[in-house]
Amino acid sequence: MKFIKLTLNYMTKNFLYLLLMSLIPAIFFGIVLSPFKAVEFINIYSATPVLNFGTIFNSLVDFGFLQLLLTLISIVLIAIFASAILGQIEQHFRSGKRNLEAIKEHVNNNILLVIANLLAIYVVVFLLMFVASAILFLTHLLMSGINASPTVFNVIVSNIILSIILIICSLISGVILVNTANMMTEGSQFRYSFSSSIKLTQKNSFGLTLATIAPFLVVAVFVSLFVYSSYLPIINILGIIFLIMYYTSLAMTSYYELSKLDRYDNRKKYYYK
Repeated sequence: MKFIKLTLNYMTKNFLYLLLMSLIPAIFFGIVLSPFKAVEFINIYSATPVLNFGTIFNSLVDFGFLQLLLTLISIVLIAIFASAILGQIEQHFRSGKRNLEAIKEHVNNNILLVIANLLAIYVVVFLLMFVASAILFLTHLLMSGINASPTVFNVIVSNIILSIILIICSLISGVILVNTANMMTEGSQFRYSFSSSIKLTQKNSFGLTLATIAPFLVVAVFVSLFVYSSYLPIINILGIIFLIMYYTSLAMTSYYELSKLDRYDNRKKYYYK
């Protein structure tokens, strides 16, 4: 729980800045794509006749030329603002102060490494969703048959499978988040930094995985509540805003905690007469 507490504590103290920096990429991502398709699938699967593999795969992933193009644009847009956020947090941790005038410098310095790590997360999610789709399709064939809605037992098994996939995704994504902060701080290349990030997180993998999966589950609850509502796009945007704020804060706070680095944003101020 310590990573969650550290992250939420930083978010609370710097809420307005994080919110404003998360708005533009969240609005774009939430409008042009369906960022929580897997959550929507869980809620509609019981009433979905499965015709082929594509029925499941396309329900889990935005796939197609236009969707992939919009996804890449979303990744770059998120990377621009995440670079600014992470740069500000790092400066805040190192000096105890933020410098909004340095936003352009933070973006220039961090944009490439943030894009690399975001693409790594996307590739991991895409591959895991492909594997999940294949397993779910085979399970559906065995339990329910082709061109038929799933049985109750089929739905239960599918939820278990997706839960396992989500845990694996969170485990890997947690390391990549720490790796992002590691690359920013150490200035090392991805492959070397990722190796050291694995070593850095291996004794705290459960806590970091829990901290990575928890906010997604919170957002998933709200998406599930509004899945059949016209307000779903708004919920998607709010969910993305929250996740950008949370995961950028998590990346830095968890890295500093794991590396035992001193933070100067929490220094007590003493005033002398």
